[in-house]
Amino acid sequence: MTDTQRHQGARAPGAFRHVLRLVARAGRGLARSPRRTHADDQARRIDDLTRATQRLERALAEQVEATRRVAEVATRLDRVEGLATDAMEFAQAAAGNSAVAARLATTVVRDGQPIRVGFLVHNYEAWGALRRIHALMVADDRFDPVVFTIPRRFPGADTFRDEDGNSAGLTAEGVAHVRLNDPEPSVDVSRIKSFDLEVIFRQSHWQKDVPGVFRTDLLSFAKQYYVPYAITSLITEGGGIVEHTRKDVLARQFVAGAVARSIVASHDRLGGARITLSGHPKVREIRTAGPHWPIASTNTTRVIWSAHHAIDGRWNGFGTFPEVCDEMLSLARRRPDLDILFSPHPALITRIDGMTPARRARFDAFFRAWDALPNTGQLRSGQYLGPFAASDLLVVDGLSFLMEYQLLKKPVIYLSRPGSSPWNAMGEMVVAGTHELPSARISGIEALIDGLRDGSVPRKDAAQQALIDELTPRDDPARFIVDTIHDDLRAEARREETAAG
Repeated sequence: MTDTQRHQGARAPGAFRHVLRLVARAGRGLARSPRRTHADDQARRIDDLTRATQRLERALAEQVEATRRVAEVATRLDRVEGLATDAMEFAQAAAGNSAVAARLATTVVRDGQPIRVGFLVHNYEAWGALRRIHALMVADDRFDPVVFTIPRRFPGADTFRDEDGNSAGLTAEGVAHVRLNDPEPSVDVSRIKSFDLEVIFRQSHWQKDVPGVFRTDLLSFAKQYYVPYAITSLITEGGGIVEHTRKDVLARQFVAGAVARSIVASHDRLGGARITLSGHPKVREIRTAGPHWPIASTNTTRVIWSAHHAIDGRWNGFGTFPEVCDEMLSLARRRPDLDILFSPHPALITRIDGMTPARRARFDAFFRAWDALPNTGQLRSGQYLGPFAASDLLVVDGLSFLMEYQLLKKPVIYLSRPGSSPWNAMGEMVVAGTHELPSARISGIEALIDGLRDGSVPRKDAAQQALIDELTPRDDPARFIVDTIHDDLRAEARREETAAG
């Protein structure tokens, strides 16, 4: 018996091992037979070997059948996942280009079927950028959308977390979704692949906010489209847009207006060839949302105060929370006629949570005092459109709310600080519609609020209208985006059919 035979025999199950031993014994008998053996004895040994061989064949067939039955016992999802992965890897190897091969395989398999679109949600608070796109696809027979919730790691956090919060937010809206929170992220990627997606939306260009397996360059098994979670970039540094406009990453990036398109195109390796001026879906959402105010009071003046997370002198430097929180608390105490709703950036909370106990003590005391007042509240759910509509003015240090609130043509007080990132052309348009108050002069906040309310401080209506005009190139950007994606994919399918002859 050869080494290979011994190895196979050692691994074979009982009956199979027995047949192998019979074959081996018959073979040894032939090998040891004397040269002058009686013919009948020789024939008997040959018959033994033949029967043993037949039993081996039957055992092998039974083993194959048993293996098949075991595979059927496994869940259908696991089986389909394995087949899909094998097929995709074969197509990729054959074509020599993983992204193109995967898209080609998907197009061939799903041509004529609804386009399956995946939405990766790590930041429910920014779901507004994709909410209407998803809703339109749900109602459109041409699409089959699937939402996935994944964990995140914002600045200050030491682990990926908050998938449960993302899931809770979507559940509250009635959005069906698949939760991806396996301790081994590669398992979640395999689950995503089993859905045979043609299109994937990530929520942002920040690669470090999500587990590494969800990087844009690792999601090339489907075409990637991108709608910025913020309506558009406002600063010249920290924009992070270069990696999201590579030829091998995005099919298209949709942008809010002509100025925004020129800014993104200036960083694009293709000179803007895959950048499409669509308008931003969130603009319509903000301007049509109904009012909702979470503070139960009879006050007629309602203020939102929002704080950015960049409070440590790094990143873009817009955060002013440590400099202004004490004065804002004092304002709320001495002006019970004002409702003040505090809306911290989610990453501001993770930064505070990650501080040393000694440093965090000051902010813990602030939150306890803030929550104890009858005319204050906190907004951490991401549901800010209703409070936008119900409020009278915004106090903010940056960045997205600076622009978004102006779409309602309401006053914005911009708390500035030295050393923050310079504005780009869109940023200059945005800041022109605000009333700037340096954080070092936060003691003037009360007088500025009163002046805006009684009209003694002029409003910035013209500048805000110019911003609105720039950001409303279409009445329904989400519908345009949905139709564009459909046309892209079906045009590709037609090209492949033509090439195939």
